[in-house]
Amino acid sequence: MGRVFVVGSLNLDLVLTVEDCPAPGETVLARAVSRGCGGKGANQAVSAARAGALVVMVGCVGDDQGAQRLRHGLEVAGVDASGVVSVPGESGLAVVTVARDGENQIVVAPGANRRVDERVVRSGLASLTGADVVLTQAEIPVAAIQAAAAVASERGARFVLNLAPPVAIALDGLELHTLLVNQHEAAAIISGTSPEELATGLAERLATRVVVTLGADGVMVAGDGPVHRLAAYPPQRVVDTTGAGDAFAGAFAAALANGAGIDDAVRFGAAAGSLTVAAAGAQGAADTTAEALRAIIAAPATGHV
Repeated sequence: MGRVFVVGSLNLDLVLTVEDCPAPGETVLARAVSRGCGGKGANQAVSAARAGALVVMVGCVGDDQGAQRLRHGLEVAGVDASGVVSVPGESGLAVVTVARDGENQIVVAPGANRRVDERVVRSGLASLTGADVVLTQAEIPVAAIQAAAAVASERGARFVLNLAPPVAIALDGLELHTLLVNQHEAAAIISGTSPEELATGLAERLATRVVVTLGADGVMVAGDGPVHRLAAYPPQRVVDTTGAGDAFAGAFAAALANGAGIDDAVRFGAAAGSLTVAAAGAQGAADTTAEALRAIIAAPATGHV
């Protein structure tokens, strides 16, 4: 069984609950305010740990009061935070507006996440082996993503990139095991009129596996045999969609590290996303254990990823 090394962002989240998200130029009043831990990297690390993987987080926090809260949030979830480096300045901050239907708007101030560099990455991945999975996202500098890919290649580890948010990066130069994107992110990389075309085009161009999440329409998988669609799983309710994609990515990586094939890993991810939207906060439901995910998968149906 391998480990999951998550190289990515850590943010303090300020969450504003509103009736409807504001239109451009509009001011709305929040019904509630809450604070929590987030950042795509931390969210994915927590999801992977909850799904049963041994997880190491690699990234940066500031020297402010929120830094300890971010470390504590990882440790409570069972994530090894020894790869998180403290740097001068503010930790990352995300302001999240969540509407009554669970949809959201997010603005991120990267803060210490801008300081993730090759030195931080190589130090955090010092114990990486060929049995492990490296998972990154795009809330850290492109150079850090490239460094994580290079170390993974050197050690024979599997490198999974969740290109969210979409940024300019030479994907052809990365030795990818899997590219993980949603439909909008895929369309920002390559032209296509359908999810099948997007997934197939990316898989052929990059010569790798591609997973394209489609919300309620399931997940498209290409590059590992014929392109095919796997079903999503309906949540019992939708409270907050923030972090659903991160829950998917973390559980997906955990399943890979524990020996699952690509389709079973996708099913794990889809189940985690379904459970996560039923709880508030970027790190969602705490019950996304491997047993809970298997229970969701055992009764498949089309629903929300």
